[in-house]
Amino acid sequence: MTAAATRRLLGVSLAVLLVAVLAAVAVLVVRGRGDDPVTAPGSAPPAGPRGYAYTTATDLVVKLAGGTEFRQPGAYRGGALFYTRTGTFVVAAAVGTADDQVLTVVNTETRKVQHIGCSCASAAPVGGDRIAYVDTGTREAFVLDVFTGEAKPLALDLPGGRQATEVMAGGADSVLVRGQIIDPGQDAPDYGSPDVLYAVQVGRPAARKVAEHAMIVGSSAVGGTGPDGTPGSACTCRTTTGAATAARTGSTTAPPDARPSRRRSCRAPRTRRTPG
Repeated sequence: MTAAATRRLLGVSLAVLLVAVLAAVAVLVVRGRGDDPVTAPGSAPPAGPRGYAYTTATDLVVKLAGGTEFRQPGAYRGGALFYTRTGTFVVAAAVGTADDQVLTVVNTETRKVQHIGCSCASAAPVGGDRIAYVDTGTREAFVLDVFTGEAKPLALDLPGGRQATEVMAGGADSVLVRGQIIDPGQDAPDYGSPDVLYAVQVGRPAARKVAEHAMIVGSSAVGGTGPDGTPGSACTCRTTTGAATAARTGSTTAPPDARPSRRRSCRAPRTRRTPG
């Protein structure tokens, strides 16, 4: 091989090597800019619980990542139990006294336990590490940041003289509340009037009616974020078909796979009369 041919071969080899190096650098630059969230260094883990929790009659049990278990004694009787939206805190309703409701909050990262007296029948997560509840004594609604311990009033503008008596569910920035008529001078709601469910965005007091029933005893609801990223909630009324509500628009639809129930709907029970 002549000297000229050798020089040409060396030049081609260097060019190929340079192209390969530039390609590798380009790949590193693209990944470093976060275009590949799976492999990008420093990408945040997905938010949400990294374990699970349940209650017994005497304990709140939190199963932490790695299989470790944490137990917090308390009088748990089937009350609210949920994670905050970040997955950092577990919140459980525990009965303190006959007239007081206590929320037990467990930090799943530090195992620190808080006991928050709320005088509330239930609570629900509303985004971040915030929860919402209604004080059953004053009928005032609050949003509490369990990370900072700061509680702020939640403005609710329910029509028809109704007052919020319970937070049924929470979405990313909204709540589903139960509204009832409470006559002046009375502590208990007028159970002869229908129960109405309202969707309310945090920071926007105007309520949007979701459903109305003669009674919602035995009902359940859950809030979250839909596939399109918008907050909403879904609820059932005893044995009737569930309903999904878009929190920002107030529109309500039946789930696509729901079937009409042949059992009794949420009407007041009939009174059976005996002869004579």
